Amino acid sequence: MIDTLVIHQTGENRQHFDLNLKKLKSLYDDENKTSRYFRTFYEHPEKKKAPVYIEYVPSYSVEQGRLKVQFSAPKILTGNSIENLELSGLSELQDTLEKRLKGVLNADFNNMRISRLDICKSMDMGEETGMYLLACDNARTGNGRYASYRFGNETVTFTNASRRITFYDKVKECLALDRTDALARHYQKAGKNILRYEIQHKGSKSISRHLKKNDLSIETLYRHSNKMKTEFSMYLTNEFRKFFGYTAQYEMFREQTGIIYAVNSELGKRNLILKVLTKMYLLEHLQDFKPNEFVQKFYKIYSNRNIAKARKLLNRIEKIGKMTKNDLFQEIEMKLVA
Repeated sequence: MIDTLVIHQTGENRQHFDLNLKKLKSLYDDENKTSRYFRTFYEHPEKKKAPVYIEYVPSYSVEQGRLKVQFSAPKILTGNSIENLELSGLSELQDTLEKRLKGVLNADFNNMRISRLDICKSMDMGEETGMYLLACDNARTGNGRYASYRFGNETVTFTNASRRITFYDKVKECLALDRTDALARHYQKAGKNILRYEIQHKGSKSISRHLKKNDLSIETLYRHSNKMKTEFSMYLTNEFRKFFGYTAQYEMFREQTGIIYAVNSELGKRNLILKVLTKMYLLEHLQDFKPNEFVQKFYKIYSNRNIAKARKLLNRIEKIGKMTKNDLFQEIEMKLVA
């Protein structure tokens, strides 16, 4: 339900918290005539697992100092962020952070204010994750309020100044960070298609604006976990519907079949001729896709070996391409409210 958190505390070291500055790196700011202290601490330094980032800027002028702590809540508590973390589990964060940061930082982590909050949900989908990512990417093409980015068939991101909305293949992300990740490898071998939907609020103003919540803390989240879980679930669902359900782009794309997106996903730039011919064929056969009939068009171009490869690929495209874009979105909505 949540992933990365940034919590902060204003005040002075040794008064509002106890920070061992000798354990941190320092960088002098000539403009403000003060030093900035920072460092990332890992549970397993050699593997750089479960990082906790600490930053402290002492007071200068008439302002108080500011302490910032950033971490992934599920990674700190369970060692992995593939599965959804229940908000009630946050009750263990105070003890966990105290043990992790012993000799470095002693603070009331539970009551520090949250200034960044990533609300998310991992969903086990029925089709390949790339299908949903391509559908989401195409449905928002040309939207001026958000900049959009796509990294292959693994990540689609929409972002503006206050928040970032991301859909990505969670298993691929975990394995890209650590090929030895046991849980991610288990999901991969089991053929799980884990689609992660995540909304990152970049600051406390964004949190209060979009979630209608002020001064959130870790203690607030776990003490009211049932209520917050319901509110966060509704928020994710409503934002998804608002983001994809009421746009001209959505209406324009929803009638096209998933085969088009499967072609883009499977072929990419590896075989431009096959890709072009496939699209030309689909323009006339959207509702009646026959791989065997289509393959006949390739006998004058390809060898028997390449025709066999094309037939295998087209059979796969047919299998995963029967869903319309509307079906893909409906499945995501169903998973969100489950």
